[in-house]
Amino acid sequence: MQVNIVRGGEETRLANMYIRPTQNALEFMQQSYQAIPQMLGNAGRALFETVQQTLKPLDYDLLARVGRSMLRQVQNMWTVDEIQPLTNIGMFQNPPSTMRRWIMAEPTVRRMYRTDMVEGYGSDYIDSEPGKVGVQHSDYRIVMSGVVTEDDMGNDTYTNYYFGDVEQEEISEMACHERADILTSWTRLRRILSEGLDDPTSKWNAAL
Repeated sequence: MQVNIVRGGEETRLANMYIRPTQNALEFMQQSYQAIPQMLGNAGRALFETVQQTLKPLDYDLLARVGRSMLRQVQNMWTVDEIQPLTNIGMFQNPPSTMRRWIMAEPTVRRMYRTDMVEGYGSDYIDSEPGKVGVQHSDYRIVMSGVVTEDDMGNDTYTNYYFGDVEQEEISEMACHERADILTSWTRLRRILSEGLDDPTSKWNAAL
């Protein structure tokens, strides 16, 4: 027997219980809801207004987002914890813990993180160098050291970074295929960010 446990709060429970009604169903419910006061007396209308102000309407868009996040968590719950290429939104929202550090080293998402435009994995990611982006950020240098890129003139170029023994050791230990996997993930990450839909760094599928 296999049991999948998904952790979350009340919104998660509701997302797992309910699906979004069709547009016609929503319109019918809205019309019926508006007609109720007309069928009540003064006392009934007062009671209805009290209940109306007390009950919190279901946010079906939010429930749908949380529901999709739960599905993505289940789909990626058995991922091996190692550097690997991430290719879809579910993989980015639920990456191996080893990959969070390298995802957050990508300059575009890092700039968005600095301005609170993405969640950046919340408490699951520790930013050891706040405010540093690109070559100022050690994780970026570790990935990009020795990588051939094209400069503004269209010429191939590469840079070897030397910022202390600890960083140099990490540069030496990173295998070529690991560096390639991170760069592949960065390319896909930028595409997801450009679409402006789901936050790839949000476990619960927040909107960008």
